[in-house]
Amino acid sequence: MITDKCKTYLVDKCAIIVLYFLVYKLKIAILICSGEMRKMISIISMSYNSDVLFESIDSVLSQNYPEVEYIVIDDGSENFEENKVSDYINQNKKENFKTVKILCNSENKGTVYSINRAIKESTGKYIFCLGCDDFFYDSNVITDWVEFFDRTGALVSTAKMAVYTENEFVGIQPTEEQIKNITELTPKELFTSLSTVNYIFGCCTARSRECIEKYGYFNKKIKYIEDHSMNLRLLRMGEKIRFFDRIVVRYNTGGISSYKKLNKAFEEDADRVQEYEVYPYVDDVEEAKRKYEEFKKDKLTSIKQYKYSLKLLKNKDKPFKTALIKISYYVTHPVMFVRKLIKK
Repeated sequence: MITDKCKTYLVDKCAIIVLYFLVYKLKIAILICSGEMRKMISIISMSYNSDVLFESIDSVLSQNYPEVEYIVIDDGSENFEENKVSDYINQNKKENFKTVKILCNSENKGTVYSINRAIKESTGKYIFCLGCDDFFYDSNVITDWVEFFDRTGALVSTAKMAVYTENEFVGIQPTEEQIKNITELTPKELFTSLSTVNYIFGCCTARSRECIEKYGYFNKKIKYIEDHSMNLRLLRMGEKIRFFDRIVVRYNTGGISSYKKLNKAFEEDADRVQEYEVYPYVDDVEEAKRKYEEFKKDKLTSIKQYKYSLKLLKNKDKPFKTALIKISYYVTHPVMFVRKLIKK
């Protein structure tokens, strides 16, 4: 039985929650009336052979920012139906979506070409890009992010993503240590930290049009890894990448940059990032190359461990099969077996 004291506590809590909600809505209304939120922004959806494209589009259409230009660019998908996508967006969009553009590459040209083409077609003050397998975290993401840009005067900002694998929550990235680097290191120091491995992710990083006008488009010598290359260039030129402390995207692993597999084209692109954006600008090139080779070995080990863990998970109810998987793994990876014994 609920006591009077408990009832009073619950009522007070509910009143506080309602008050916070009303204050938030009032703040948005004031900004709209004052014209502070009437800046057009651009959202770019990057499409390529996705099974969840329409779910991703839904997360875009749910955004409540009042002035949105929406661009979908497909990079030569096998079964992309332009009219179907256009009809779906126009039938489900709200009044805040002022412009909709569907762009199609005649063949697969890569992420960098596609994002540069879409940016050239855009007109918004701020540019937000979303992969076709990813979703905006909630309907307030863009509204909150624009407020952060306006408040801080940032040209580029990065945020958090919630990582999912096969609909299972994995964790939040970047890590707390990486966030500390982003917020506390100077651009030069962060360049050094970021030179080997990127943790300022394209799916949760946005930039202003002023940033593009000042520093240029994404490096067209790179085909897929648009974020790492651009981050290094900005930092090298002294630009501060601001951190927006909020989850903005639900990121689904499985794309070309996924840690679950080794993609030859992506790895060759990663090598080019080092060649064009790192080695010409460091004092000790040999040391930079050594660290990069170590990173590649660690990545290969992580992929093997992931595949091993996935096999165990899929056969967890089959003891004999599980035992065979373990024996096979440790016979082919004796170092991992020794590490396991040491831990025990």
